[in-house]
Amino acid sequence: MTQAATQLPEVEVTAARLTDQTGLVLRIQGTDYGGWTSVRVRRSLEEASSSWACEVSERWPGQADPWPIKPGDKCEVILDGHLVNTGWVDAYSVAFDAHTHRIEARGRSLTEDAVDSSVEIDAGQLQGLTLQQIAERVLKPLGIKIAYNAPAGEKLPDVQVQQGETVHALLERLSRLPGILVSDDEQGRLVFTRAGARRATGKLVQGENIVAASAEFDWTDRASTITVKAHNTNVNDAPDWDPASGDGGDTGAGDGGGDGADDAESGTPGTGDTLVAPSGSATDPAVTRHRPVIIYGEHLMDAKQAAQRAAYERARRIGRSQRARVTVQGWTQPDGSLWHAGDMVPITARFLVGLDASLVIAAVEFLKDDAGSRTELELTLPGAFMASAQEMDQAAKPASGDSKDTKKAWDQGAAGGEP
Repeated sequence: MTQAATQLPEVEVTAARLTDQTGLVLRIQGTDYGGWTSVRVRRSLEEASSSWACEVSERWPGQADPWPIKPGDKCEVILDGHLVNTGWVDAYSVAFDAHTHRIEARGRSLTEDAVDSSVEIDAGQLQGLTLQQIAERVLKPLGIKIAYNAPAGEKLPDVQVQQGETVHALLERLSRLPGILVSDDEQGRLVFTRAGARRATGKLVQGENIVAASAEFDWTDRASTITVKAHNTNVNDAPDWDPASGDGGDTGAGDGGGDGADDAESGTPGTGDTLVAPSGSATDPAVTRHRPVIIYGEHLMDAKQAAQRAAYERARRIGRSQRARVTVQGWTQPDGSLWHAGDMVPITARFLVGLDASLVIAAVEFLKDDAGSRTELELTLPGAFMASAQEMDQAAKPASGDSKDTKKAWDQGAAGGEP
């Protein structure tokens, strides 16, 4: 049942703080701008910068002067007393005619600068740093803080920054291997996390709090086998040749002094400047047609890491293929807290193919307009943001690079057999 339109109170804008339970408040330098008649605030696990937009189409008593809001203003967005966004005003527009005076403002989280700005690194290379250390390094010039709620992980031996690559694009691609999500929080920090660590305090039940719901099953991106082909240094090569050994003193610099192959006469190892081509694969048993996909690794990785990357890619594609959207009344859960992206929530909806499971809230959007206040939740399978360690180990296999590089070899390797 659709809620009747809610008449918002007229609000006179002053420098004083507005009280809670006043709908959306845009707070800029101590001034609270309220009385918005249209509101949209969105946060997603797959977006590094949450966004907001609000509009008003009437005048307030005693508020004849234009509002001094301008793009670039730092602001806080508050829903019924709950902080939901700390960021910047991106756009502000005004319009009027003989009957109305319309004001619209849009903005994003402080993390928008990571989404829009390119990485500035001398020589475009980062070596021997963990993901968290890299994040701190590339975010420091932008003044963006991080909340690292994920495993520390190993140091990455060599990370090449692509020309013009944005800060978020770099961090997002480095996060794919360990299965870490890059999003933001209410304070405008860049958050590194994994989904499903928290549980929603409410539940979604058809006939109780679900106002509307829909589900979509889209297999466009599903693949029978996902193979990640990467590259790594040849750990069997000596890093340098000893000039005293008479082999020419190759330094491993790749300058032509050696080709990295074993010396057929002396039996000495290569020069250390060669690369091996590890790979890993993951199969989707639900896809019975032959639909192989090959992905090249984002940075140096071994066979096990390549398999981990393949398993994560498969999980993401499976998750994206099955999504549900649920609308509930209001903005809060039964305990008064806002709905939160990343939480696990139980849902029972027999109209959605008998859905009765716990799903991850992939995105949450708070809305208010003539239809009243409501929350739209985008739900997906937990596997969309997780990968099985057991499956990663089973899929790990060395790259063949020769006639073994066939579908049968990949599938056998993914099943834990030898190619």
